[in-house]
Amino acid sequence: MSTPYLHEEHIYGICSYGQLRCLEIKSGKRIWETMDATTGDDSKRERWANAFIIKNGSADRYLLFNESGDLIDCDLSPDGYVEHGRMNLIKPNGKDLRRRPIVWSHPGMTRDYICVRNDDSIACYKLP
Repeated sequence: MSTPYLHEEHIYGICSYGQLRCLEIKSGKRIWETMDATTGDDSKRERWANAFIIKNGSADRYLLFNESGDLIDCDLSPDGYVEHGRMNLIKPNGKDLRRRPIVWSHPGMTRDYICVRNDDSIACYKLP
């Protein structure tokens, strides 16, 4: 559901069971995968688990907004996923087909603010 991100020779995206993956563009070879950004547990695969990928400045820095309402500050590179911090911005209260709580809306961002929504409310935060 989320749009993958192409950076230099690699593509980063979320697979259908929530795996955040890095693939080599030319060959399609899988470089690494982790569940840390979605379910938080490499042994727990969740159908349609999701996180939106947002480039954050230069180099390998990204923001991920996952379906649990967490905003994650991380590096994505061919060397792996490195999480620098996470904060829950909004409670997931939507339901997927299996009735698990989700937030499936991409955040809105400006230079100074991030706005997120669930099924009944909107929250807006000033960025540092």
